[in-house]
Amino acid sequence: MPTLRGYKVFISHAWHRSEHYKRVVEWLNEAPNFVWTNLSVPEHNPIHDGARLEYELRREIPHPG
Repeated sequence: MPTLRGYKVFISHAWHRSEHYKRVVEWLNEAPNFVWTNLSVPEHNPIHDGARLEYELRREIPHPG
């Protein structure tokens, strides 16, 4: 099988609806021939400062051009 392209995915979510987030992660993990890296903020290490969150997201998520 050829090497698959990896995708960087950020899933916007609210922790009070974590069951929805977890379901999407399961779908992506179970998708055949799909390689991905989860860029979402982990529940065990949340970022509460809005400015820091914006900085971290801009640093992690590639921007075209």
